[in-house]
Amino acid sequence: MLTVESLAKSYEPTAAASRRARRNGDGAAGKKGAARRQETTAAGTRLFAVDDIDFTVEDGELFTLLGPSGCGKTTTLRSVAGLERPTHGRVTLGERVIFDAEHGVNVRANKRGLGMVFQSYAIWPHMSVFKNVSFPLDVMPRVRRPAKEEIARRVHEVLDVIELGPYARRPATNLSGGQQRRLALARALVTQPDLMLLSDPPDQQHDIPSSTSVTNWCVIAVEACLPDQGRGYALAVRSETRPAMAR
Repeated sequence: MLTVESLAKSYEPTAAASRRARRNGDGAAGKKGAARRQETTAAGTRLFAVDDIDFTVEDGELFTLLGPSGCGKTTTLRSVAGLERPTHGRVTLGERVIFDAEHGVNVRANKRGLGMVFQSYAIWPHMSVFKNVSFPLDVMPRVRRPAKEEIARRVHEVLDVIELGPYARRPATNLSGGQQRRLALARALVTQPDLMLLSDPPDQQHDIPSSTSVTNWCVIAVEACLPDQGRGYALAVRSETRPAMAR
């Protein structure tokens, strides 16, 4: 179970945002005019991208963060994943505290046991499809790294599930956009994470092999690769492009 308590992430506002705020006489605006809270301290002015968020994702639950572009959905997921350091708050995964601003706890991203699919895919362009998927296993500490034979088995297994098996030796840049999204999903799955984070799941027009919703296809792929593990799923979805979704 993932528990997020009072999570906040602030930045120094850009010069353009500061000028806009002074001109409008109110808080700085995010994309498409989303109002953002500002806080002025002795150290300067801070702009909050995420402001005191609380939520829980139960084992085996599909949880959706829904909101307009620029409201902080991806920043929230990146903070949970350890790719952003929140300003304050607490994040626990099961009984393990992976972030606690008050007590100075900040577990490194590669030790949190999470998988994440990025908005931009983040595919390694100089690697093959196989090496993109094997990369998280290849760079594990030696004491935790699977044997080469086990790495190959896991990679081929997950590629077969997402229907990219025949393209294992192909350069990753030779894949279509939808195939690259599936490749990013495979890379997140291969480490057998405790929780999957998907930032802005792909639109139906991408060539995902499914007649149902893309979100359902992602869940099916996760469950096929990680059976009987009770994983949770947290997704960030833009409200202006997709219907409202619940847990």
